[in-house]
Amino acid sequence: MKCANEETAEKAGIKFEHPEYLPMMVSDFAGVEHEFHFVTRLGGDIVSIDAVEIKAGKAQGYEFSVIGDDPEKDTLDLFRMLVDRIKRSLAIRHLETDDFGLQIAEPGIVRARISSDPNMAFGLPLLVIDGKEIDWAEFGRMLLTYEGFQFKMEIFDRSEER
Repeated sequence: MKCANEETAEKAGIKFEHPEYLPMMVSDFAGVEHEFHFVTRLGGDIVSIDAVEIKAGKAQGYEFSVIGDDPEKDTLDLFRMLVDRIKRSLAIRHLETDDFGLQIAEPGIVRARISSDPNMAFGLPLLVIDGKEIDWAEFGRMLLTYEGFQFKMEIFDRSEER
């Protein structure tokens, strides 16, 4: 990415210092450590920093992103904002296990990242909740606990925090 960012900065006529952030371990709500690697991308007049969880040498689990609107500004504040977001997100438990398997934890709020299940021929979504891949059928089973209830689904960019 460094070469691509340097080329983009040159074409945009801006000064951009490509930061290199070391991988970081962050503990979740249960004390389990998650390894995050960081990628900085320059996109003309914006800069983004992505954090990707690495498990067994592959990108799996949690993913986070922040976007800044001034690429010539020091990216360290943006990086700190990303790390704070990771820590806040990993501190919240959305699923719990009971006698019936995985269930939606109280207070009935689930935050997830939408992905795809490469094993499904029909391209059903795969959800990443608490860093775990949950297939559509399993999530549907968890929703049955709330049969008769209503729910609200809100979809937003991964760089936003809600």
